[in-house]
Amino acid sequence: MPFRGWLTLTLTAVLFASGPPASAQPRRPVYVGAKICATCHDGENMGHQTTLWLYSRHANAYASLATPEARAIAAISGVPIEPHRSPLCLGCHATAAEAEGWEKDETFSIRDGVQCEKCRGPGSEHVDSWSAPNDPKSGPKCRLPQQSAPRFTYVLAPGDPEIGAVVRQVVSDDVSAVVIAAGAADSAHFVRELRAAGFSGLILGGHSMGRRQFLAAAGPAAENVLFPLLCEPAAMPASFRLEFEKRYRVSPDYAAASTYDALNLLIAAIRRGGLNRAKIADALVELSPYPGVTGTIAWDKLGSNTRPVVLGTIRAGQVVRFEGTIAGSK
Repeated sequence: MPFRGWLTLTLTAVLFASGPPASAQPRRPVYVGAKICATCHDGENMGHQTTLWLYSRHANAYASLATPEARAIAAISGVPIEPHRSPLCLGCHATAAEAEGWEKDETFSIRDGVQCEKCRGPGSEHVDSWSAPNDPKSGPKCRLPQQSAPRFTYVLAPGDPEIGAVVRQVVSDDVSAVVIAAGAADSAHFVRELRAAGFSGLILGGHSMGRRQFLAAAGPAAENVLFPLLCEPAAMPASFRLEFEKRYRVSPDYAAASTYDALNLLIAAIRRGGLNRAKIADALVELSPYPGVTGTIAWDKLGSNTRPVVLGTIRAGQVVRFEGTIAGSK
């Protein structure tokens, strides 16, 4: 089936884009900073991603360390220096705080706070694959193919009554795929309306589509949607699943299992470090790798779980791992 373009339906400030990689000069990955990300990831075609980020708390995370409240929290936590100089505080309020100097490009600034590379890691390889050769005066220029960006982007508030008009527009525009960035309830609403209107294309969404709430609300319309699978239900220990089902009369989803692991990790860290935030944070690091019901939890140097994420889908009303390829992808 020829690829006819795709659309994003956004209920939060999230946009997904993909495209084929291009060759680039090999170099070790480095952090490039938010300004470089903004050369491509802003404007109408990209859902105004950078602009939305600038208005978020993430963009102001570093600046917040200069407030009296931050100093008070640092004092309670046993931090002996200014919050904006403390590795403990910067670990959450900034990007690449623990990275070596060579790992940061001259365009990088820690003052950007929590930006794209906080979760995605050093962005230089991504920039190299999508940027034209640098202009000495203006810097890198985006060469993202037009068809790789969404043809249309709609940003709606949760529960917006205009969803019907958006769905009709999707069907009339004859797009091949829709990406929905929303919580479980709103994602289910969109999926139901899209299928009821006759949309037969690919529907992709966030991890909320793996929630029990999404399955219950979307019903049969949930079949074949694609989303990041953070935890495979079938891989959870049988003892955990049976105990959960006995107590709550429902099967655990990834959120229940992740919450269980998070609380057990926190309790273990408190027992080891006492009621001191800094020591609790150190204990969390020391507890890695941790055998959780979601799988082994092991932190990388940025504090992210190293367990790989795979694609999930819905088959016969059940969350399962997606096996196969997506039509039109390489």
